[in-house]
Amino acid sequence: MVDTSINSNDDAAQSIANAVGEDNGGVTDQMGDMADATGSSGISANVGSVSPEGSLMKSDGTVGDSVSKTFNASDTSWTVYVTRSRAGLFGRAGGFMRTYYMKFIDQNGVALPRYITTTTPADTASTILFMTLNGSGYTVTRFASTHLLTLSSNFTASGTNTPVITVNGTFTRTGTDTIKTASGERVLNYTLVANVQNVTRPRTPRYGVVARGPRATGGTITGTYTATVTVLKGDSYTERSFTKTFTVTFGNDTGTLDVGGAKFSCDLQVGEASAL
Repeated sequence: MVDTSINSNDDAAQSIANAVGEDNGGVTDQMGDMADATGSSGISANVGSVSPEGSLMKSDGTVGDSVSKTFNASDTSWTVYVTRSRAGLFGRAGGFMRTYYMKFIDQNGVALPRYITTTTPADTASTILFMTLNGSGYTVTRFASTHLLTLSSNFTASGTNTPVITVNGTFTRTGTDTIKTASGERVLNYTLVANVQNVTRPRTPRYGVVARGPRATGGTITGTYTATVTVLKGDSYTERSFTKTFTVTFGNDTGTLDVGGAKFSCDLQVGEASAL
């Protein structure tokens, strides 16, 4: 029996929210790594028993976090390998791996070997070129279980020598998300292609971008979400394939999500959507 209270916009919204959530390795997590790159330790493992500011999840000691870095002298860039695992309230969990390419550029367009150089003349990077070469992982939220199959991105973070970073660029994800509701369970095999447009965030700390934090952010993420649907239980709606346009809007400590004209709030911390 078709449940008209649930439609493909709702399922797409949960999947898109997961793709941007910080705790579950979405694009705001990569923005956090951009911010970390400007700190004294650079991109580093998130460890410890205390949840980060605003977060509902903490590092999961069963796997642990690790970060390794390789400097590429041929083009003054870095390759960074990141593995993280997280666990939290209401059965939330996640684990993911990322490979980044990162390059520091000063205000004259010259590549630097690190964010701050102490040799004469001393300099600080005003731009970071930041690419995700590959990524995989899984997450569990209250509403979805997800498996990320592929991830790539190409970002430019500007103003990295100021208190506020501005991020522009593109990212693409493919994956398999299982959406669970009271009326049924569905698997979405999806491709998400997105543009990040003037998303601003504090340079530090990394958790300044998320909805639960006290610092506002701005900018938008727009894109398309294409999925095929397999029904495991129930028959919540009749569509078995669809393409949606979407917009995530940052600002005033909240995230909002428009999917095919339907409006949702978007918890940028844990990657969950709620209808408005």
